[in-house]
Amino acid sequence: YADINGTGFSSAAVGLEFVSASATGDNTGTDATTALSATSLQNVVIGTAGTMTLAVDGDSPLAQQVVMGSTGNEVAKFKFTETSNAEDVTVTAIILTDTLSLSATGSIANLVITDGVTTYGTASALASNATATITLVNPITVPKGSNKIITVKSDITAYPNATSKSTHVFSI
Repeated sequence: YADINGTGFSSAAVGLEFVSASATGDNTGTDATTALSATSLQNVVIGTAGTMTLAVDGDSPLAQQVVMGSTGNEVAKFKFTETSNAEDVTVTAIILTDTLSLSATGSIANLVITDGVTTYGTASALASNATATITLVNPITVPKGSNKIITVKSDITAYPNATSKSTHVFSI
């Protein structure tokens, strides 16, 4: 049992040590003590919050040409990793940025954040600044000490809304 105030506390390793015990017999009322010497118990690490890193996943799609009017194109994969081993981390919103070669924000439509099974959130289009703020209807949970890979899919608008020869690189 520990009663720890989290204010102003970042993390520490706490070593627990068994020092002594005493008891009274339930039926006899006789005192009982132990002759055990100090015994070290488990280390307990206390942290204030989980931490996470984000990277482009190694299985992210390679540079490719996509056809105007095509749907469900896989445009990026990202790996969220919880690194503190303290707790699960929940992602509730993502700001997706498209670094593009031409003023072609109208080329991208129907963005989807998914892991292949669950759709976490969508955006109908990029804003004029080539970003999409996606509030996740289903938050992404990254388990402590583990990772979660998400995929970004998008439709490419048809001519004349799409810009031919535009390049798009997505980031979070």
